[in-house]
Amino acid sequence: MKYFLVVFTALVLGITGIGNAATIDFEDLTVSDRYLVGSPFVTSGMTLIPMPFQWSDLNLNFNGFAQVDNSGRAGGSGNDMWLNNISLFCRPDTPVSNLSLNFGEYGGNLNINVNGDFRNFDDFSDIDGLLIGGVSVSVSVTAYTGYDMGVLSLDGSITTFSLGGQELWVDNVSEAPLPGGLVLIGSGLLGLVGIRRRR
Repeated sequence: MKYFLVVFTALVLGITGIGNAATIDFEDLTVSDRYLVGSPFVTSGMTLIPMPFQWSDLNLNFNGFAQVDNSGRAGGSGNDMWLNNISLFCRPDTPVSNLSLNFGEYGGNLNINVNGDFRNFDDFSDIDGLLIGGVSVSVSVTAYTGYDMGVLSLDGSITTFSLGGQELWVDNVSEAPLPGGLVLIGSGLLGLVGIRRRR
């Protein structure tokens, strides 16, 4: 099953974000709009791709949905996104240096994939302090009353990201692009390598 996820991710890598959204807050979507596996949609200038969700028994589910909601269950205001047995994938136009989001976790297992490094886990606290896809993960729980509500933060160069859950709400997905100078320096180094190899 893990191999399928890798292949599926490779297939969708060709679909890139439209623009570099600073924050995805779902306010440009209509409450109750529902998105199914394999049907990309655009919000806050970014293309999001609904993907199959992996249950704790490692079986894949293709019948989940992502639905626009305004219950505040992620801890934000206005619209949020309810992920029901589904994952949402995004690929920024350029790598970002960090990413954070509000979450409300109300049951079931969770999936995360950073830079092609896939993890299946039970609670956000399970990934706090881990390095996933070369990126540092931190979790801050802001409320706990039988469920977790808080902030997930990723620090490091992020080229691809997906998150999914069984009863998971997310909001305010914020990203910061890598400093332009670093991108240019990296491009210059690659150019030097190419020139060196030609000689």
